[in-house]
Amino acid sequence: MKKLSIIIPVYNVEKFVAKCLNSILEQFDDNHVEIVIVNDGSTDNSNKIIQETIEGKKGITYVLQENQGLSVARNVGLKYSRGKYVWFIDSDDYLSEGAIGKVLSIIDNKDADVYAFLLNSVDEKTGKKSLLDSTHLISKKYSGLEYFYHGGFTSAVTRFIIKKEILMINDLRFKSGIYHEDNEFIPRLYYYASSVMHFNFALYNYLLRDSGSITASFKIKRCVDLLEIANIMIDFSQKNMEKKYHNVYLSYALSQINYALDVLSKGPKKHKNEFLQIYSHYIRKQNIRLFLFNRGGYKKVIWSIIAIISPSLYLKLKSL
Repeated sequence: MKKLSIIIPVYNVEKFVAKCLNSILEQFDDNHVEIVIVNDGSTDNSNKIIQETIEGKKGITYVLQENQGLSVARNVGLKYSRGKYVWFIDSDDYLSEGAIGKVLSIIDNKDADVYAFLLNSVDEKTGKKSLLDSTHLISKKYSGLEYFYHGGFTSAVTRFIIKKEILMINDLRFKSGIYHEDNEFIPRLYYYASSVMHFNFALYNYLLRDSGSITASFKIKRCVDLLEIANIMIDFSQKNMEKKYHNVYLSYALSQINYALDVLSKGPKKHKNEFLQIYSHYIRKQNIRLFLFNRGGYKKVIWSIIAIISPSLYLKLKSL
């Protein structure tokens, strides 16, 4: 068995995929590591670039499929993987020099269900690199729920290296057909992970791409999917766990609701009434006391109360 499977979903990234693959191949050890590339129906030159880049290389599985979305591509990659651990890497990002060697050393010396790292952000235009986020967490081993409770990351699965066994035993997969799939996947991962080893350094470089204005790229489904994730978390909170962890899932559900409203407040006005009707359907039937579980301070609690009682007022105030 390989120690590590690197899973790379690809869709229309002809500008970036060669750099992503080369950052891995330059430090690749096919005795311990494999690469699984899933081309999710790219219509640009990604396929040609991939084939040219991996030609003659060992330890690589290349899967071509019709376009089914990021979640399905990741799940397919997981199906083909044979490593003890898996690392999901986005094809427009790239690894830091020496990252794979550090990961293999950690796997050999520090057993855990999940390894969690910081991320570097890289500005597409300037190339400037900086830590995407920092954390108050110290580098040590936590339980999954404890890590979530103390503020463990809930976005970007690319920061995690995950024991495949945890995913397979618990049938833990990425939910297809939604945006923000990491927001839905990671809190469920924490529930099933017995241990999360946290490290306060970055191995991964996340490209901050200029995708145009918010109005131009706005999709109301992004907001609706956040509400769906909130509902999933509310249901998930009913699982058998300590009350403090139960409340963390409710608080997280509320954060997704607020996030949806924040995204909507920056979008075109024509979508707001449509969304508020959907909001009412999804949220009003849920426990209106969700705001009590907001752990972000009194200001966030007040915003949460306004958002639940009168989302239209929330949007007006946010737009001031």
